[in-house]
Amino acid sequence: MDALVTRDDFDAAELDGWTWVDADVPYLECGFAAETYTTAAAFALEVAKASDAAVHHPDIDVRYQRFARVSLTTHGSGGITQLDLDLAAEIGSLAAAADVTAGADVPR
Repeated sequence: MDALVTRDDFDAAELDGWTWVDADVPYLECGFAAETYTTAAAFALEVAKASDAAVHHPDIDVRYQRFARVSLTTHGSGGITQLDLDLAAEIGSLAAAADVTAGADVPR
């Protein structure tokens, strides 16, 4: 079981566009905007590949028109761990490489 990180750890990580969400099981969330639905779906596939490599799998929601939302938590630990911070940073790099904008307001 991985140790939980604190809100201060999250703030220090400076993850562009990511938000700490307080819930029964806290999680990190980030919305992404792409030029097209296909680009958003391709970005989601890249996130899935990186997640498989990390053996840490987020929830990925591809939304109408051109949006994706990614939510990260470590269920086995009951909250946010270094695994989540590391994967969030990698997802941010994938977004930049795919010309996908982090921090977008994604429709629910």
